[in-house]
Amino acid sequence: MPNSFNPEILAVARGSRGLSQSVFAKKMRWSQGKASKVEHGLLGISEEEGRQIADILQYPPELFYKADAPCGFGSCCLYHRKRLTTPVRTLNRLHDEINIRRMQIGRLLRGIILPHEPNVPRMDIDEYESPEEVARLLRAAWQLPRGPILNLVDAVERAGGLVVLCDLRAPKIDAVSQRATGLPPILFLDRDKPTDRCRFTLAHEIGHMVMHTAPTPNAEREADRFASEFLMPEHEVKRDLKGITIAKAANLKLKWRVAMQALIRRAKDVGAIGEAKYKSLCVRISQLGYRKNEPNPIKAETPKMLRWVIDLYLRDRGYSIKELSAAMLCLEEEFRRDYLREEDGQSFRVIG
Repeated sequence: MPNSFNPEILAVARGSRGLSQSVFAKKMRWSQGKASKVEHGLLGISEEEGRQIADILQYPPELFYKADAPCGFGSCCLYHRKRLTTPVRTLNRLHDEINIRRMQIGRLLRGIILPHEPNVPRMDIDEYESPEEVARLLRAAWQLPRGPILNLVDAVERAGGLVVLCDLRAPKIDAVSQRATGLPPILFLDRDKPTDRCRFTLAHEIGHMVMHTAPTPNAEREADRFASEFLMPEHEVKRDLKGITIAKAANLKLKWRVAMQALIRRAKDVGAIGEAKYKSLCVRISQLGYRKNEPNPIKAETPKMLRWVIDLYLRDRGYSIKELSAAMLCLEEEFRRDYLREEDGQSFRVIG
């Protein structure tokens, strides 16, 4: 094991486990001052301390001696669709956890040629008329047919993106995306959210990746507008939305594969209904309890690309689960939990 301890990895690994620096210091029997100096690279550690850190944080010791660099919180390569009331501590934990997952996936992709070249172009919003124009251009670039996108996850993966289902453990956060050098665009979706909500979230994150090379004050609203046009193009959906009712929204949900609430909001935005009608429909949605649990659930869209890569290692290259988890600098138990979930729709012939 190399002697060059990576303090940045320590800080991210600690954060991914939800440990404050003071709690971590107590577990290490250090002062918080020493923990701070170690994380800032001002103080070295012994090999024994390195093993103790790995044991406390439940990562292989080798992880802390790699040169991987995390994406910082303010970086334009990391976005998340969140609600403003999400606690900062939850956001920090999530960013750190996603950084670790991105590093693991990066190691998994070494030596692998994916079937599709990335086709997620940069179209800075300042250079275009509107988010809607960007959405129309991306649909054309991806050669999507007119009308609803029947399987958005499949469309993203055919465009060279990587969709990863995760347990984000943050009720108010639906997704996180990263666009890191040397990797395909990676979109992490919360596996527990309904499919209609996941599809809008995925489109929202794509909007960020395409439009926002740097943070903007209106980034979240711009990404929402992009997602609405991308999933429900105005010139195709407007006729469907005229005279929309709750019952009609429930039926249109099955066609357009978005939430009833998104359809009703789209009806207002494209001028199919007025403000008063929109407000009355929103009130009725609340009265029926549809804000939390809509009727006509949509069948889940299962990502395939990451599972294809894992299967390539386990089936064609003869890796055991133990060997593959070690190559990814991931404990075997965590690898099985995070990357071999049976409910993700695929099974493996594995060794070990």
